[in-house]
Amino acid sequence: MKMLQKWGMSLLLLVGLALAKDQVEITAKHFVADEAKKTTLITGDVVVVRGDDRLITDKLTVFFDDKNRPLKYEAQGNVKFAITLADGRKLKGYSNNALYDAPKNEYHLLGNAFMEEIGKSNTVKGEKIIINRVSGFANVVGDSQKPAKLIFIFEEDESKKRPAPAPTTNMNEKGADDNGS
Repeated sequence: MKMLQKWGMSLLLLVGLALAKDQVEITAKHFVADEAKKTTLITGDVVVVRGDDRLITDKLTVFFDDKNRPLKYEAQGNVKFAITLADGRKLKGYSNNALYDAPKNEYHLLGNAFMEEIGKSNTVKGEKIIINRVSGFANVVGDSQKPAKLIFIFEEDESKKRPAPAPTTNMNEKGADDNGS
């Protein structure tokens, strides 16, 4: 009976996830809900899907508010992700751990963090990367042993390019240079 109650609480908390603004689907080997702490611990091949976003990790803890809405998700171990920003850019990457702050729509990639923009050569590495899904704001932090690194290809706006000037020579009409040779 006690196991059935735990299972029921887990399902109730996960239903709260589905009632959030976007539907969230979580699959894993184990779910343990703690109604008193308003948390659900999810372990074993954890996969979280929300729209086009995907998170894969070893362990996930979901923290809820008093109305059973998710406040934050803490992913621990072998975190891999793919997200789409509000402007349509798609990012993917990995980190040791990650935190998703639901009210702020913000990801915090923690430890050995790497992120790249899909379809472009833009990459970011650091010990901590913060990315906001709505504004596209990114903050990258390194440490004394591993400084933050940004690699990108500068893409010039085609409409602002000036035509290359015509080559100039010092030749006169006869094919000789101006000093007669």
